[in-house]
Amino acid sequence: MKEALSNWLRQDLERWLLSLAKDLASVFMFFVISVAICSGLLYMLKALWFTYTATPTGEHFILHFGSRADAIERVLSQRLFLLSLSVNVMALKVCLVGTVAGRLFFLVRYLYEYRGFWGRMLFWGVPCASLSAYLSTVSYDLDWMPALVLSAISILLLLNPCIRLVSGLLPEIKAIWGSISSLMQKK
Repeated sequence: MKEALSNWLRQDLERWLLSLAKDLASVFMFFVISVAICSGLLYMLKALWFTYTATPTGEHFILHFGSRADAIERVLSQRLFLLSLSVNVMALKVCLVGTVAGRLFFLVRYLYEYRGFWGRMLFWGVPCASLSAYLSTVSYDLDWMPALVLSAISILLLLNPCIRLVSGLLPEIKAIWGSISSLMQKK
């Protein structure tokens, strides 16, 4: 009996560790993909901006809209890969912290699990992308629009893997309180 229980617990622990490893690998894979997409987008925009400013229309734009041109130059003059990496790290932090809070307070259950793609993006994607963009503008000297676009791409890719990871690690607060109350009643 004791050996059967031990084997069952060991198998259950192995299944949980395997699931955790798959979820961590998924988060890492989507993080790398997100960094690659954002970096590629920034480098492509830099090439297009260089081409555009070499035309007469681009020179006209710089003359008449100097503040916008300076803002674009300020973003594109940074180290683009590091900028992409920084914004993605910020998006990952926002996703994880938001998901932990949402998991503990039943928000994941009601505002994520039973929603379609657009509902998930409305209730989770927009707030997470907005918060990540705001934190990126404060931390990395970015304007709002580029920070929002990069954050939206990151959140779009990272939200689902982060929610799966946190859901596998954390119980809802009701389960925690239930365990505590049952321990208190046994005393």
